[in-house]
Amino acid sequence: MIMKLTQVGKVVGLALMLGACARALQYPEPETLGSDINPNFDFANVKSALDTYRGAVFQVGGEMVRVEFRSDGVRILAKRMMIQQQLQYPWYAPVEMAGAPIDEFFVFYPGHVDGQGLMLGNKFIAAAELVGTEKMDAQPLSFRVRCMHVWKTGQNRIAELPDKFIQLYQALEEDTYCARPT
Repeated sequence: MIMKLTQVGKVVGLALMLGACARALQYPEPETLGSDINPNFDFANVKSALDTYRGAVFQVGGEMVRVEFRSDGVRILAKRMMIQQQLQYPWYAPVEMAGAPIDEFFVFYPGHVDGQGLMLGNKFIAAAELVGTEKMDAQPLSFRVRCMHVWKTGQNRIAELPDKFIQLYQALEEDTYCARPT
């Protein structure tokens, strides 16, 4: 009996260790995206005190509405989504919440993102530096991306797609893109 318990203990320990490794490799925690991320991000406050926050790094989340290709990168117009910390995979994810304000913002990624990563409707979170607004204060906020994690959902919600750890078919594709420091 003790031999079986020891073997079960070893299997459980190995499973926990592998699970921890898989968790660490799947999605970078926000701390790895930049230790200077300002945790107090609020669209209304930032817009009203733009000069105070210019250059600050925030974590923003959204859904891709429009994509523009430029010679030095990709500019994305996004509809803001709330970022929710969860106890299971994905640990940080953009979520659609009823009654959430429909703010739009721009993110500029100075690099290459594959075609599926830029499908309209894809959801993402990014560690991004506030650049300002486009033209006037009434225009959307504009950010320069350091790192961006994209769920390749298209027009679907993340919750509508199967979890790749439970259902091995039809996996939800996702990628993390990090810009080289300038």
